[in-house]
Amino acid sequence: MSEKTVSPLDQSIKLDLTAGEVNYLLHALGQRPFGEVANLIGKIKTQGDAQFIPPSLEGAEPSVDAPVN
Repeated sequence: MSEKTVSPLDQSIKLDLTAGEVNYLLHALGQRPFGEVANLIGKIKTQGDAQFIPPSLEGAEPSVDAPVN
């Protein structure tokens, strides 16, 4: 039976970065040609959006009509 060998570059890792650090990283990636970094930027954005909690508005009441993401 043959086992599939996973390249070290294909292994998933988890990073713990602040939103500011992620924005800095995205800015740096934005300096590269689009074709080189588009998929990576998309993955970072998708994962970041799923975790980001926007700051609450001081004294704002939740609206029944507010869209849900």
